[in-house]
Amino acid sequence: MQWTREKHNTLLRLISEGIPHAQISEQLGCSRSAVHSYTQRHGIRALHHDIWTDEHRAYIRKHYHIQTAAQISAHISHSVGGVRQMATTLGVARTLTRIDGAFLEKLRISHAAGWSDEEIADQLHVERHTVARHRVRLGLPINGVHTAHFADRVRAKTAEQLRQAGLPSIGHLRKESFRQRAIAAGWPEDLRPRAVQMLNAMWDRGPMTRRELAEAIGMRWKGSSASLVSNDPEGTYLASLIKRGLVVNLGRKCCGKGRGHSSFVYSLSPDIQRKFHE
Repeated sequence: MQWTREKHNTLLRLISEGIPHAQISEQLGCSRSAVHSYTQRHGIRALHHDIWTDEHRAYIRKHYHIQTAAQISAHISHSVGGVRQMATTLGVARTLTRIDGAFLEKLRISHAAGWSDEEIADQLHVERHTVARHRVRLGLPINGVHTAHFADRVRAKTAEQLRQAGLPSIGHLRKESFRQRAIAAGWPEDLRPRAVQMLNAMWDRGPMTRRELAEAIGMRWKGSSASLVSNDPEGTYLASLIKRGLVVNLGRKCCGKGRGHSSFVYSLSPDIQRKFHE
């Protein structure tokens, strides 16, 4: 989604009115994650996250033992942790103080299926620490990321992200992410993230050597241009940017006395234009 000045102002107005992200996304015609990412990127504080209305509390009282905390969170736009904490405050969350045979049997079954403590807590409508405590007493290890159930969750979430984005594969999703990052920075949309970082660094700091560029973008310096190797046909990010006319070589800069104490300096092309999108 492209954020226009009109959509930006609409977002600010709805945020100030305490409208949840889910409803904002419907009005703007985008996903809830797009709204969240935009507010995070621009430092827009969602005031409604700090406000618990009577409607929010009533929804939790009515649905806490019907829906999972995650489903309630998505509906009222509060964090999952916040939902659980409010449920405890309202007295609708179950905190088991004794071992219950039926509860333990369900815990064992769900744990064997690879469910996390959080998922089991949602299913049994108890606090996560309650599940963790009884799981430890049963001698069961915590389920990590190497279970079939976790893999199924990741696949399902990825498929949903692809569906929302209208993309056929994770490769296309990655490519679209790179494209959006380049566009947001004001550079050509087909640039790789590292190339975008280099252009940003030269824009902010002026001419730089290869070593300075490597340090600026967090790449380990190996003592030569091999530090900036890329999969571009030209072999390095700088060579690719120079070929496209985005960067120019200003010649050597002396960094000390003797042989090997000079380095090439690179700068943005004098006629380069950075196109920011509203």
